[in-house]
This record gives sequence, structure tokens and C-alpha cells, in this order.
Amino acid sequence: MTYVVQGFMALYFLYPLALSRQGVDLVRTGWLMSAFFLATTLVRPLGSLCTERLGVWRTLLLSGLGMGVASLGLAVPGSFSLLLAVRLLQGGFYGVYMVGLTAYQALVIPPDIRGAAFALVSVGYVMPQLTVVPGADFLLSRGWLGVYLAQAPLWGFACAAAAFLVPRELARERRPREDWGSWGELRRLSGLVPLLVSLLLFALVNATGLQYLPSLAGEKGLSASRFVVGVALAALGVRLAGSRFMDSCAKRMGLLGGSVVLMGGAGLAALEAGSDGALLACGLLYGVGMGFGFPVVLALIPDLIPPRLRPKGVALAFFAMDGGWIAAPLAVGYLGRFAGLEGAILPIMGLGLLGGGAVWGFGWRPLCRRRRGEEESGDGT
Repeated sequence: MTYVVQGFMALYFLYPLALSRQGVDLVRTGWLMSAFFLATTLVRPLGSLCTERLGVWRTLLLSGLGMGVASLGLAVPGSFSLLLAVRLLQGGFYGVYMVGLTAYQALVIPPDIRGAAFALVSVGYVMPQLTVVPGADFLLSRGWLGVYLAQAPLWGFACAAAAFLVPRELARERRPREDWGSWGELRRLSGLVPLLVSLLLFALVNATGLQYLPSLAGEKGLSASRFVVGVALAALGVRLAGSRFMDSCAKRMGLLGGSVVLMGGAGLAALEAGSDGALLACGLLYGVGMGFGFPVVLALIPDLIPPRLRPKGVALAFFAMDGGWIAAPLAVGYLGRFAGLEGAILPIMGLGLLGGGAVWGFGWRPLCRRRRGEEESGDGT
């Protein structure tokens, strides 16, 4: 399930490049990229409600069908307004699917293997970058835009088909409304604020790096997919071999703070890359940060949020991440008008480097000390 829904997402890492080759300016490209994540953000509470009321299986099936049907609109020649509407629909159904999928993972993975399990789950987030992105690069480099766009509904319908992998007993499970807690309880949880700020920064840097560094490389005459392939290779290696470093909540907090700093620094270095080899090296460094960062994010959500609050907690956490994916394309689009694409990427990566360090020092570090003490005394989760 993770692989197919991220395959749907990864297809659009090269969408800015496709739009650029059609003569679409950076501002309109920014709105088309941002619209997807704006819709994703707005439907997070709906995704939580669907998961609570309909159950995991129905939520995944219906939202996957929605992704497939909505994506058919990309094949219809039309105006910017039509493309914007399609992107909003795609993002809305994707957002509901991700809430259902992440809540399902949080419910079925036991606490004692959470770090390693989410590291393996996150392999599904990386594999499309090694398979879908190079394939998209191949198609776009040959001018086969129609074939590239035709893949989107196929990935959407594959997401719907993947819903049948949910175990039957969980597919039937629907709890009464009163068992799921309240938003007020969620706001009072310790560690929620640094988690949300970290997710926002993580997403802001990642949205910029994965969607716009390939476009910048293409403008410089370098391989558009080389950076993403480097990211995926390193992230895959980290998630397969480095899961033991994520075996406690305190370690996961520290890794999340460090990952944002590393990604921002690697993104800044990629701006100076003058060859495919240098770009690959920057991608590998960036991928180490992302490789630890995302499984840690998935594991920290159930670490910090009790089971009955998890559908709402997942929705809020992904709301924060969506904020970064919404803001990044708009920031790049409008800054790019005056500073060019490279000048637009620079301050965002710098914010990741400096902001990630600040959140670590003032947010995660005190919580790490407290949780480490709890774990050593046997009181931690």
C-alpha cells in the first residue's frame, strides 16, 4: 500500500520540469504544485473522520478510486483552471488515503518494534524514487508527455486495489464515536509542538529539494533524476541497515532534529553542484537525513499520541507536513520571479539548516533528556 500511494506521489516530482517544457511559468507551476497539498491539508480532518466511521478498508478503497478518477482529467486538454481543479481533487483523495494508511500502521505495529518496523515501512516511500522517477525522466527526456501523464490514473486505481490487503478483521473494525478522544486532549500532549514544527520544516525542505532541485539540474544541463536517485539510494540503505539506531523514543527525537539540519545543508551544497557526480553525492548526503527523518516521524506519532487519539493525531501531524508542501512551491514560484530558481531555493534550504537546529536545541533536547530517563527507569513506552 505504501509503495503504490507513494508511486502516485513520486510521479509528480518531475511535474515542474514537465510544465516548464510546456512553457508554464514558475508562478503558475507553483500554484499547480501547491494546490495538491493545499487540498491534502484541508481534508486531513475528513480523513480522520472517514477512518473512524468507515474503517480503514473502506477509506483506502474509496479514496484510491477517487485518485484514479480525478487523474483522468490530466489527459483532457484544457485551461489552467481545469488543471488546478484536477490537482485539488488529486490532493484531496490522496490526503484521505494517507490518513487511513498511517492510522492503520500506527494501530497494527506494536511499540517494541516501532522504530525498526517504520524503517521498513518507509522503504515503500523510497522505492518509487528509484523506479517511478527515473522512468518519468526517461519519458520526459524523449518528449512523451502524454505517456507520462497517463500513468497517474493507473497509480490511483492501484491504490484502490491495494486496500484489499487490509486484514478482514481490521477492515470490519469501526469504533463508537466516543472512543476516539477529543481535539482538546490532543493539544495538551507533551512534545506535540516540537513535533509539528519539525514536520513543517522537514516538509518545506523536502518539497523544495525533491521537486525543484531536479528542475534546476535540468536547466543546467545535468541529469534531472540524479539527485533524486542519490536521495533514494541513501535513504533505502539507512532504512534497511540503520533501523537499530531508531530503537528508542529518545533516539528518535534526536534523529528527527538532526535530519532536518542535514537535509538543509545537503540541499545548499546541491546548488553548487557542477556535475552529475557532485549532484549524486549531494543526493546521497540528503538521503541520509531523509532516510532517518521520515520513519522517525512515523514512529514518533504513536510514541507521543495514545491509541484513541491517533486518527486525530495523524491528521494534525500530516496537516503540519502539508503546510511545508503547500508553502514551498508558492515560495519558489514568487521568489523565482526576482531571484531565479536557484535564488528561490537558497533561503528555503538555509531555513531548514538553521530552523532545524533551533528546534532541536529548544524543543527536542529537553524532551530527549526526560524520555531517556523514563526509558532507563522502565517507565517509557
